[in-house]
Amino acid sequence: MEQSLFDKALRVFNDKGIKSKPLCNYGLWVISEGGDIVSLDNTNGHYCIGSCQVFEDDWIEHLCEKTWFSEQDKENVIKALNTARNIVKPQ
Repeated sequence: MEQSLFDKALRVFNDKGIKSKPLCNYGLWVISEGGDIVSLDNTNGHYCIGSCQVFEDDWIEHLCEKTWFSEQDKENVIKALNTARNIVKPQ
C-alpha cells in the first residue's frame, strides 16, 4: 500500500474508532489488520464494514442498492470481503 493511502487510511480508521492498522487495499477499499473494511471514498461517508459483519452474506446485494456503488467497487469489495474473512475466521 502506498504511503499516502496508508496515511489517509489511518486517519479514517481513527475517525471510525478502528484501533488496528491498515493491512492492504483493493482500490479505495482498505482492510485493517483486524478484518475491518473501510472505503476511503468520502462521497460515501467512508463506508465501513466491521470485522464482526464480514460473514453476512448480503453485502454485495446491499451495496448495489447504493447510488455511489460502482462495478469497480463491487469487484474490490468482493476481494476485500474474502481477505477480511480470512483474517477474522468464524468463531
